[in-house]
Amino acid sequence: MTRLFCLIGFALVLALCGAARAQDSTVEPRTRSVLEAAGLYDVLTILSEETVAAADEMEAELFPGKGGASWRRELARIYAPERMIADFEANWPEGSLTGDEAAEVMDFLSGDLGRRVVAAEVDARRAISDPDTLAVAEEAWREAEAEGGRRVELLDRQAAALSLVDENVAGALNGQYEALRGLSDGGGLVTPMGEEMILAQVWSQEPALRARTESWLGAYQVLAYGGLSDAELEAYIEATETEAFRALTQAVFAALGPAVEARQYALGRAAARYVVSEEL
Repeated sequence: MTRLFCLIGFALVLALCGAARAQDSTVEPRTRSVLEAAGLYDVLTILSEETVAAADEMEAELFPGKGGASWRRELARIYAPERMIADFEANWPEGSLTGDEAAEVMDFLSGDLGRRVVAAEVDARRAISDPDTLAVAEEAWREAEAEGGRRVELLDRQAAALSLVDENVAGALNGQYEALRGLSDGGGLVTPMGEEMILAQVWSQEPALRARTESWLGAYQVLAYGGLSDAELEAYIEATETEAFRALTQAVFAALGPAVEARQYALGRAAARYVVSEEL
């Protein structure tokens, strides 16, 4: 049930952001333009699609042979990209980007390097959804780490500048908590779990989850930035270290957290119905 979600760089976690989507957006036009330029809506769609694609895996773990097409439709409803995006926008912290900050971010994203970076990030986020691609990229990252050098230093600097590991670990732990809470509230556990029990179980997974996040992130970076020179990568990192980009990153995580947590709780409640059905 645990789905690792990583919003990396500014192609944060899905191509639903065309003109029709823009007309329905609840964020101000200036902010919407920044999010579109950053590839955010593309990544949100990828995250939704990844979760739906894991329907059979979740069924095998929780209620083998009892979900089928009904379970897949339920998961597709919960994680429909348009619903995810609507919730994300509804939770966007108002005033999180000043006019000057938005202009600074757009200035970079609209330039040649910015456009190439975002396109590469979205492509990498989509590619890494494939387990075989992920395995190859993780091996490449392990080899790069063993060798060290300037490129690894730069990638580590980027991850640290945006607190990518900590933010993603926190998001994944919160998602696990909500999924377990939904499963328990829905009667899907033999012994219902209270808040303290759920917290204890979730936190016991933190070390392993952190290790997986670090490996996933390294693999993603290998894929996303392999086409950049060290000088280009450093220029990108310098842009992300500004207050404007930090404000954008913090706002994205602040909006994404509640959107994902609500979905994970609904996922747990839905799964509980199939678990109960299996027992009956």
